[in-house]
Amino acid sequence: MRRAVFFDRDNTLNKDAGYTHTIEEYQLLPSVLSTLKRLEKTNFLKIIITNQSGIARGYYAVEHFDGFMTHMLNDFKGNGVTIDGVYHCAHLPDDSCNCRKPQPGMFFQAATDHGVDLSISWSVGNSHSDVVAGKRAGVRTIMLGASNTVDEEATPHHSVETLDAAVDIIMGTQ
Repeated sequence: MRRAVFFDRDNTLNKDAGYTHTIEEYQLLPSVLSTLKRLEKTNFLKIIITNQSGIARGYYAVEHFDGFMTHMLNDFKGNGVTIDGVYHCAHLPDDSCNCRKPQPGMFFQAATDHGVDLSISWSVGNSHSDVVAGKRAGVRTIMLGASNTVDEEATPHHSVETLDAAVDIIMGTQ
């Protein structure tokens, strides 16, 4: 079995302009490329798990999401970073699907597709739903930014300010 780091997309890897979907809005957060390059030297798969309700809301089409992701993945590849998978949920929060975070469906699908052992994997995100989904999937969780939660299910294993600090924790577990 393989291990993975599951990354949220918006405000974890790229700046979120609010339903970000155009190449003109594409802006990686500081040090994302250099931080992800550090993981290239490990045997962790890098997988993006992202809610994209803007599709269901009619703000943009799945083709816009796909174009944005193609641009992002090409940027990563051109800078020596491989992303092993991208999973998105286009449902609305009230749709009661199993794929929309905080539900763990995207994690389970990615684990099946890539032969990932969730018990030795990590999730990095900036929201409570990222943490809850990761915990429900059985991965260790890291929340970026301050956490005000008192909800046991949404309490991350670690809380750090930067993606670089998150990768420090992940790489310390090898």
